[in-house]
Parts: sequence; structure tokens; C-alpha cells
Amino acid sequence: MKSIMKKYKLVLFLSLLIYSCNVVSQDDNDWSQSTITNLEDKITKTEGTIRYFVDPKMSIIERNNLIEMAAEYMKQNLMLIEESYLRDSVYIVLVRDKDEMIKYAGGRISGISMLKDYYVPENMICCIPKVLKHELMHILVLLKWDPLIKKDVKHPDWLTEGLAVYADPKAEDLADLTLEEKYVYFYQNNKLLKLDLLTKFPSISDDPTQIKIAYIQSGYIVQSLVERYGIQKLKELWIGNSDFEGIYGICLEDMIQKIDEELDQKFNRED
Repeated sequence: MKSIMKKYKLVLFLSLLIYSCNVVSQDDNDWSQSTITNLEDKITKTEGTIRYFVDPKMSIIERNNLIEMAAEYMKQNLMLIEESYLRDSVYIVLVRDKDEMIKYAGGRISGISMLKDYYVPENMICCIPKVLKHELMHILVLLKWDPLIKKDVKHPDWLTEGLAVYADPKAEDLADLTLEEKYVYFYQNNKLLKLDLLTKFPSISDDPTQIKIAYIQSGYIVQSLVERYGIQKLKELWIGNSDFEGIYGICLEDMIQKIDEELDQKFNRED
């Protein structure tokens, strides 16, 4: 996983390394032609601390709607994690589809979010529009919560992806169900991943079905934790990394069992 992330970061770094501030002014509400290497096919506009890169074929109405949507997503996500206004600069590159993601991220994925570092000279999101809110949550918690961590740790993916799924369940394939209903469907059909597999997510298998289940499962676990204990407890878990039992007074395995037992009662499951 680390080698893949490094590959993605390297591609994005090369995309942004050669930067020019000379932009060609247009009449479309300050949208300009990008002159950043490998992003020359995009047009760009800065709103506050966010710089957007989009397909020039998008109408001005679509572009402005996108900015309004991103601003609303940002507001909703900040409220969810009980944080204030984002002061950090972020690049948001919107692509047409997963095939175009190969050019910018080195793989056919939905999106990627990364903090500025040696490989990436700007905080960045690169994604298809469907997962923008999901990716915004990733970058927000990285910018807001990661600086509070006193030691170098890697968060379990069920936690990082679970929080992003909780922020935007609609980005997942729910088939018109709620996140809870989709989780219950997997639970009642014995399709949920065992804890040892879930904690290895996303490096669990090459089976895309299992990956999709892991996202839903992680998202609902996070939803349950937030609804029962509040977002500040989850923030403590993020900062404290692995001390789940110390924070919640119960181990993760027993917490999941407790969640499932409550769902049994709610949905009257018969064994």
C-alpha cells in the first residue's frame, strides 16, 4: 500500500513541480487556463483558500455549481467534525472518470487526497465529482486532526475510510438504501468481513465486492460510534490511534458485537 501511495504522490508531484503563475485571463468569472504541467488541459479558479481545476468543456453554470457544491460540502464536513473554518490552501482537481484518474494519480481509482510534502507541493484532492465530499473529509481531518498527534502513527483504514463514508454515504453503492440498511443487508446475509480482515482493509483481497463491503462496514461502525459517543470521542481515537478500549471502555470486537445485537432487536432478525 505504501508503494502504491508513493507512486500516486510521485505522479502528482510531477504534475505540480513545474509551476507558472502566468494564466490567460478569460471572461468566465475569473476562470483561467491552467499552465501547471500536466494540468494544461484544465481551467482554474481560486475561491478563498481553494483552487479548482476543471474540464474547460464544462459550462460556466456547471463550474459555478461545482464551487457552490464544494463549499457546502466543506461546511457540512466541518460541522460534522466540529471544526472551524479551513485556513489551509487546497488544490481540487476534478476529473471526468476513473480512466482520467490514471493520468493524474497513476491508477484507475475514484479519488485521492494528500497533504503537502516532499512529493506533493500543495495539499491536494484529485477525484471524480461523485466522491468529492468523501475526499474533502479526508483532507479536512488530515489538516485539522493530524497536527494534534504527538507521534508518527498510521490510522487504520477502517477509521479513515469509515469517517469519509459516514460523511457521504451517497458516494457508495447503496442501491437506494441508507448506510444502516446496507450494513444490515450484509449482516443478515453473513457477508460482513471478520474483524481481522476489516482491520487489514484495504489490503484484504483482489475481490472488489469485499472492498465495497469494507467501505460500507467501516462507514456504519463510525456512524454508530459518533451517534452513541459523539465526534469528540472519535477525534480522541484518531489522535490516540490504537487505544480503542481506553477511549470507549470496550474493545472494538465487543463494540461491533454490541452494534449487531442492537440491529438484531431493531430488525427482528431470526437465526
